[in-house]
Amino acid sequence: MLCHGMYQGTVKGAPTQYSHVFVNWLAQRINQDSDFLTKVRERHGMLCTLSNT
Repeated sequence: MLCHGMYQGTVKGAPTQYSHVFVNWLAQRINQDSDFLTKVRERHGMLCTLSNT
């Protein structure tokens, strides 16, 4: 595994926010494509724009 530990929210008693599988997948995608997050943000913006029409 690439990441260890829990991804806990700041609210006491809150459940874990992200699974280790998701965090590892995300880290692998970012390592493979340094523009991955930029592309996701752009796509998300397009989806929000389309849903508001």
